[in-house]
Formats: sequence, C-alpha cells, structure tokens
Amino acid sequence: MKGRSIVLLATAFLAGCGAPQMAVVPPIKAFGSVNRAASGERAKNQQLVYVSDVGSSIVSIFTWSGKLVETLSGFVQPAGLCTDGTGDVYVTDNYGHSIYEFAHGGTAPIKTLKDLGELPESCAVDPATGDLAVINLSGHDSGGSVSIYKHAVGKRSVYAGDTSLTGAYFGAYDNKGNLFIDGYDQNSNSGVLAVLPSGGKTLKNVTLDKRLDFPGGVQWDGKYVAIADAYESAIYRVQISGSAGSVVGTTPLEASSDIYQFAIANREVAVANDEVSDVGDVMLWKYPAGGRSTRHYGELYAPFGLAVSLAGK
Repeated sequence: MKGRSIVLLATAFLAGCGAPQMAVVPPIKAFGSVNRAASGERAKNQQLVYVSDVGSSIVSIFTWSGKLVETLSGFVQPAGLCTDGTGDVYVTDNYGHSIYEFAHGGTAPIKTLKDLGELPESCAVDPATGDLAVINLSGHDSGGSVSIYKHAVGKRSVYAGDTSLTGAYFGAYDNKGNLFIDGYDQNSNSGVLAVLPSGGKTLKNVTLDKRLDFPGGVQWDGKYVAIADAYESAIYRVQISGSAGSVVGTTPLEASSDIYQFAIANREVAVANDEVSDVGDVMLWKYPAGGRSTRHYGELYAPFGLAVSLAGK
C-alpha cells in the first residue's frame, strides 16, 4: 500500500487482526466557510466540483473551470462524496460516523444522518428512488458493509454479505438500481468488486477478469460501470453479466499519482489526485480517451473524495 489516503484503511483495523478499531472522535467545530473566493461570488448557478481533503479535514468547492468558491470546515475526517438529482451534496465523515447533506453552494448542513458503529467511507444516490447508500469501510459486524437510508432520511438498514471485502471503499448505482461497490481483500492483497442487487439484502462478489491493485472510485458512465485502479492510474469500463465483470475499455491517466474518487461530466473526468509529492490537486482528462490531462487546479494535501453538483436540477 502507498499514498497518504490509505490511512483510512490502515487505521480501521488492529495490527494483526480483522477486528475494527474505532477512532476517538474529537469534537466537531461549527460548520462554515473558512475561505471564500475573492469576488465573494458563491457561484450557486454554476456546476461545482466538491473535493474532500482527508489531510486537512476540509471540503473545497471549485467551479468546473477551477476557480475556488468556498472551503468548508467543521468535519472530523471527510471522505467520499456524492450528489442527488437536485444538486445536493452528501459528505461522509469517516471518524465522525455521520453523513452531512449540503444544498448546492451552501455552507452549512441542511441535514445530518448518523452511521454509528460504522466507518462511512463514501456514498451514492439511487437516481430512481432517491435512496442514499453509504459505503462503510468497516463496522462492528463486518469488514465492509452498506447502510441504506430510504429517500435519504430516517433509519438505516445495514447490509453485508459473504464477500471478500476486508474494507469497502466506493460505490455507484447503475441504471437498473444495482449498487456496485469496490474494496480491498487483505487475503489476495488486491481490490475486489461486489454488488448489492436491486431489492436485495446481501452483498455478493463480482469476479473481474482484471486485477485491481487498489480500489479507486466507482461511477456509472451511462453504459458501463467505471472503476478506478488507484495505483495503476487508470479507469476500467466494466460490462457486468451476472456475477462476472469484463473490462471492455481502459481510460489511461498520467501515472504520477494515486487516484481516488472521480466524477464524469461534460465528456471529461475529474479526479481527486493524491500526488506522491507534497501537493495533491484536481486533474481532468477527456473521457473515455484519457491520455494527457487537459488541466489541473487546487493545492490539496490529501484529496480523496470528489463529486460534481449541477445547479438548477
């Protein structure tokens, strides 16, 4: 394992055993903006890119072109992000055991959900139902699980299964309501893929025809399940058939970084890029072509989660 962001997995388990180790949670500070763009403009009518920084416990908000709009504080350790059909943004707070919902461009949560006993690592919203899926790195009863909040409110239902997930990382719904989740298998020392079928209550393994060195983000690109290999700096387009996944295409990215969560929009892919050097950033490539990046922006210590919020939806 390499990369600063892997602390999210390493600190979840006691050395030498698989029992989850919950962190001591410091008090959460009041939410708010600690850095607003020089113009003071909040860009609420623009497409916004949200990026969590696990190294500094902040969430930065940029315009799609790269202008910093806001920097949000008040989290313990913000991890993965997701958005719903209205443009609201959900932030999973790993060691805060909470999920915070923000309106598009907002600086204070409009709703808080608790995920006690679990380590929420990322999230996904089912576009058909509005259900919020929270992917848990680990919990008291499982090496990896999913908490489902119907219509993103109320009590959760937690689902696990007989899978090889030691820790669950990222997930996304496809167009049929199936939730695909990647994670890490300590036994095989590689990334793995699982699915919670639409209407199902048990996670099931999906066998890939290509090895994942380490799991990165998962997205539905409109045709395929797109899965990033954080260490290979590539996004694989995977066609699913039953319990098998076949890689039908690869989006190669520049190999100088560890890539984690990503979002596809405007025929480009924006990636939370955790550089091996001291500075991480947001990098963008043409999708699905990849190759040389089109641009990059931001100076972040350990970017991990990334989501795009569309205004006026």
